[in-house]
Amino acid sequence: QVYIYDDFGPDYNDVGFKTAVCAQDSADGCSTSFRVSDGGFHRWQLMVENPGGNRTHAVASITVTPPFPLLEVVGGGFVDMLAPASRSIAWLPDPRNDWDDNNVDAAWVEMRGSNSLIWNPGHYPRVGSGASFTVPESELSAPGQVRYSLRDCYLPRDSDTKLCSPEKSVGFIVGSDRFLGHNPVQPESGSDLEISFTTYSGNVRLLSSPTLISGDGGWPIAATSGNSYLIDGKLLSPGLHRIELVSCDWKTSTCSNRQDAERAASAGYLRQEPAGYYHQGELIATLTPQEASQDGSPPQAIYAPADGEVHFTSADSVRTVEAGELIAYSITRNSDVLYIQVDSRMDWTLHRPYTDDFYPGKAYPVIGGGQPLDTTYGPNGGIWLLNEFSSSIEHMTAQRKVESINIPLARNRLSQSSAFEAVKPFLLSLANAGSYPASISSLAERATRIGPTIWFTQGGGLMAAPASDNNHSRIISYDPRLADSPLTPYDDRICVYNLPADDTEGFGDNQVIGLTAASGRIWVAESRGLFSDERSSISSFVPHKRLCANLLNFADPDALASQKLQYCAEGRTPEQDGCMQRLMPGYLPDDLKIAHLEADPEDDSIWFSDARGAFLGHLLPAQDNRFELFRLPDSHSGPLEGMHGFGGFPWNLRVDNDAVYIGEYATAHILRFDKTSATFDEVLLPCATSQVTLHSLAIDPVKDRLWFTLANESWAPIAGTASTIGYMDLASWRDYLAEPRGSDTVSGVIYQGLDSIPASPAHPDEHHAFRGIAIDPRSGNIALATMWRRQLIELVPHSGF
Repeated sequence: QVYIYDDFGPDYNDVGFKTAVCAQDSADGCSTSFRVSDGGFHRWQLMVENPGGNRTHAVASITVTPPFPLLEVVGGGFVDMLAPASRSIAWLPDPRNDWDDNNVDAAWVEMRGSNSLIWNPGHYPRVGSGASFTVPESELSAPGQVRYSLRDCYLPRDSDTKLCSPEKSVGFIVGSDRFLGHNPVQPESGSDLEISFTTYSGNVRLLSSPTLISGDGGWPIAATSGNSYLIDGKLLSPGLHRIELVSCDWKTSTCSNRQDAERAASAGYLRQEPAGYYHQGELIATLTPQEASQDGSPPQAIYAPADGEVHFTSADSVRTVEAGELIAYSITRNSDVLYIQVDSRMDWTLHRPYTDDFYPGKAYPVIGGGQPLDTTYGPNGGIWLLNEFSSSIEHMTAQRKVESINIPLARNRLSQSSAFEAVKPFLLSLANAGSYPASISSLAERATRIGPTIWFTQGGGLMAAPASDNNHSRIISYDPRLADSPLTPYDDRICVYNLPADDTEGFGDNQVIGLTAASGRIWVAESRGLFSDERSSISSFVPHKRLCANLLNFADPDALASQKLQYCAEGRTPEQDGCMQRLMPGYLPDDLKIAHLEADPEDDSIWFSDARGAFLGHLLPAQDNRFELFRLPDSHSGPLEGMHGFGGFPWNLRVDNDAVYIGEYATAHILRFDKTSATFDEVLLPCATSQVTLHSLAIDPVKDRLWFTLANESWAPIAGTASTIGYMDLASWRDYLAEPRGSDTVSGVIYQGLDSIPASPAHPDEHHAFRGIAIDPRSGNIALATMWRRQLIELVPHSGF
């Protein structure tokens, strides 16, 4: 028998397997056929099994030319949160798709909404008056982003399987006004400064700043209906200032940063909770109607209307209220903040054309599933790319040929179909779609080269697993020095190390993020769920092929307990016993969430970031695994607009001989920790829009530069060119800290023009979102993982740069 099943990309349902019975001694062999519904690269695994149960494997692949994408999609853009309304999306098909436009069952346009894996079953006309869709006001009433994807489909003659074009997307931004230009602004003291902003929302803009505005009656608030405001130079004292922008509608007395709670349904007695930060839907007050004692009227529960600081209209915790009375409101983050660094020590070169320092960039389409996230150079000049929401690792060879290598998964026979289904060790959680077991890992955060081998992570799902679902993590290595046998169902250069499950139920939920190597061991960060109450830990093992379990049957509840790799018992070590040592000292804070790891090039100690935003961590294996914690500055050099409960969200980090560099994802700060003095310094990166985040860091030790990516991961970008890259000159940073008065500035560069690198034909009109970055130490070439365009971009520097 021959079994054929999908072997490529994130196939959530593992569909496509078929069986074929081959006649014994058939000279012509045997065959079967089936149709695909998407253009692009497809690959299948063929497994041949003889009556004795012996098996061999082969691979078949094909590239299907897809139909042309929609020529034009009209719609999207800004929606005023103070006056939401329905919006229209219209489209124009490419005439080269010469299909029957009079029958929507033969050719049609289909759509899918934000966070959906399923295409809407509705068939929309390709042309004519019906070639449009109205997004209802209810979808555009809450602040945030709404994205719709559209594709052109047709049903080939004598087929029951459609074939569809690559998708095009259109996005809506529901929000309020924003500042224009880079943030922060860096003026000199004493000179007037004009700041500008949009006028899309409401009819009045409120500006507030405790240091830059002195309004009527001493209130630090100014109102304007215009698009700019002049700050008096006398108020621009040296240092970091903060100014906030809020949109208001005077006619309705509403503002973008305030959302009222439900009003009192009747007169009665109110008991309110303490004021403070609440998540949407949390109880903030209970109203007992006056008539309750007479007719048994139930109490009214009043909940926080949005995430934010809850303010009550009265400070009395118990009081009487009238029907219709406003009880409380939430102050949300639906505002924009501009930082102004007066007399900054930073000397930024903004808008530098990237082609001044590099040849025109080359983009290589990713053929595997998922979204590019992290990248690293291999030992032979090739580039490796890890996608989140994936089941593969992407490789661009030294000859710049792109290939996708599937990560092995066990398959179990389905008795009802005599086919084989891949096991589902991970938990996939998507907004509005719930959580369910999957064969792809959404938490795939780290790819790195360790010696001649490429290592990467499959951390399962990001959200905490329900008590009845598995959510396992795996660490994978790929050794290009080995050979691949065609007799096995996977690439034999891959070795999979499955994280043990230490809970009695065997559900796992290690949620691995960080990965590094030191002292002959592989070290991994078990976050144990960024949003859970579980304590995170650092674990390590000595890699050896006897610990590999490439086809572990996760469908067997005893599978993890029976594999060779287990946590070390007391008195056991990874070197002597082939176990995994787990470090979770009781003196570490319970809420510390270990994210990324990086080995120190000087002494093989381990540095780690705390995603909760409180500490920089240091593990010293040579000192009996002693931990050190260095508390991050509480306010840094000014107030942070980070993530609630996570501060600036420290994530990526890099280490050189002098310092540890931590990138704060949410606030675009780079923190420098001097290893000798144990002191912090920081730089706030200029960002083109408030949607931009600091994603990744990379050190070029030859040129002494710290590179970074500024990613615009938003579905609906304010500016499609906002995502970019840049670097800081580390020598100038060191010189300034050594003698601040003798060295005036720290220099840095932020580039423009990378959006001119052509998009992938499979993802037309998408914007760049640069995430992972890697430097080839031999050539100085730079590799970029590009999210929405699903590309790997390489930049080659000019000679001498």
